[in-house]
Amino acid sequence: LHSSASLCVKNDGSWYFMVKLEVQMFSSVAIWSRCFPVYAEVRRLLAEEAVGDVKLVKLGGGALLDIGVYCLQFVLMVFNGERPESIQATGVLLDSGVDESVVVTMKFSRKRMALCAFLIAARLPNDAVIAGTKGSIKVLGPMHCPTKLLVNDKETEYPLPEPCLPLNFTNSTGLHYETEEVSYVIKSTCMLCRHSEAEYSSC
Repeated sequence: LHSSASLCVKNDGSWYFMVKLEVQMFSSVAIWSRCFPVYAEVRRLLAEEAVGDVKLVKLGGGALLDIGVYCLQFVLMVFNGERPESIQATGVLLDSGVDESVVVTMKFSRKRMALCAFLIAARLPNDAVIAGTKGSIKVLGPMHCPTKLLVNDKETEYPLPEPCLPLNFTNSTGLHYETEEVSYVIKSTCMLCRHSEAEYSSC
């Protein structure tokens, strides 16, 4: 198949990959977190119900359009893309209108909850905790580009690729995992990322 791949930048500064394969098209929003080995292990543990039924997901990070978006995508990943039954949010805005702090509570089916706190006025641990009926999973901060996972108090480290140049952002060599995923999609002509909510569907 003839194909072309593009890196697209939207007006809000976010970016995504777009791949066109003849009449088919693949588009992936750049939530690079989903491609990290730690996230892959979290998905595997959840699929195997290693901590039983998930009852609560708790996260914290920077403001909503910065680290906050990573918290929300993590919740959706844990609950496999399910929409919450209800959402309650409260927050404080700066004089400029930018959100300084936000607390969001989401209620899902089967009495499951998620709690997210976003804050730019002070530092939060930036961890992610999944509490289940048989144990817990903790993604150690920075949860949006993690290298350490704590499962029932047992810690495992997932080293990043070694950088060949100085880094501008924390753990940014982890972008390597995202390029690998896009390469997989292009080569396999699969229109679905393996880390999407429907990752277990056949291509």
